[in-house]
Amino acid sequence: MRLPELQRILIDGARRQERAAPVSPRRRLGGRRPLILALAVLLVGGSAGAAVITLSRSKPLSGTLAQGPSPRAASRYRISVFPYMTAGWSGWCSSAVFDSHSRREVSDYGCFAVESGGPAVACCGSFGDQRGEYSYGIVSDGVASVHWDGKVVPTIKSPRLPPGTRAFFIVGRARNLSPRLPKLFDSSGQEIPNPLISRENAVEHLPEIAVDPRNPSNRPCAVRASNVPHLVPLSQTVTTPVPWPRRQPGAFLACANAIYKVNGVTLGIAVLVDASNAHRPAPPLPELQPDPGHPGLLAGHELGTIGFPHGMGVFNGGGGRAFNTTTRQQEFANHDISARRFGPAWIIAEGGTPAQRATLLAHLTTGG
Repeated sequence: MRLPELQRILIDGARRQERAAPVSPRRRLGGRRPLILALAVLLVGGSAGAAVITLSRSKPLSGTLAQGPSPRAASRYRISVFPYMTAGWSGWCSSAVFDSHSRREVSDYGCFAVESGGPAVACCGSFGDQRGEYSYGIVSDGVASVHWDGKVVPTIKSPRLPPGTRAFFIVGRARNLSPRLPKLFDSSGQEIPNPLISRENAVEHLPEIAVDPRNPSNRPCAVRASNVPHLVPLSQTVTTPVPWPRRQPGAFLACANAIYKVNGVTLGIAVLVDASNAHRPAPPLPELQPDPGHPGLLAGHELGTIGFPHGMGVFNGGGGRAFNTTTRQQEFANHDISARRFGPAWIIAEGGTPAQRATLLAHLTTGG
């Protein structure tokens, strides 16, 4: 039997069994045993070499691991994805954070441009220690399964993901090797390569223009603030959106960044528009929930990336906040965000408290 045919049989069997078998609340929290449906010995290329393939389930995007990075206790984890918010770029940022007893153990995060129509959207983070290895990623919905650490793992859907994407989170056995990247396969069992990035298909970083934060004129996407006490504009950069037939659905373009002080607290602002057509309503934002204290606003924890360097991935084995790097972001007390619709665009505030972000958003408009 050919390898792609076997993969298809294993994946189809996993999906049937997953639909048929209810999952108890306790098992949904994590720590469940992998679902092993088949062990197969394959003759590869006519040789006598053998490979054992295990079909396993992806863990959900948040939950608890009975044995995680912490040697002391179970680990709570959360994997997140959110649009890249640095002006001039279209892309995604992803993070995986592990906590135990309110203490951050490990954080892994990064931001990358949407370069092409390949399978990787925010993919792929792999890291490990003496207790195990971990791999996670956000991929296009054409990716049916992931092969990593001897496992075939079907990708999963989640309402927390951007449209047209799927995800995976795999826990593997510990090895004294460098972390390995997973391989991505379609529903027919064929590997999906990431296309080479060339001058022809690379995403253009649109030029940023510094404007007067108090009077940014009529530039598209420029942010304008009401003239009220205790609100001080500090800086602003904008870019002019251009129509772009992007292959990745649901993508955003960050077309403005601004910095303000509100009652002495520094907050950041980003304007996000539809990456293909700024005049079309921008897609819904993943990860955010309604802010119960401020009707009309959405809020999220540790998602802000204003000023984060493009193409940067960070693994912090000692803990630390995601996206906390030595950039101008350090002006912000944290990377929590609030967002509201304004016309076709989203205006997003980063840093401070929900009340401080709500106060700032209430006094801003944009021409995006």
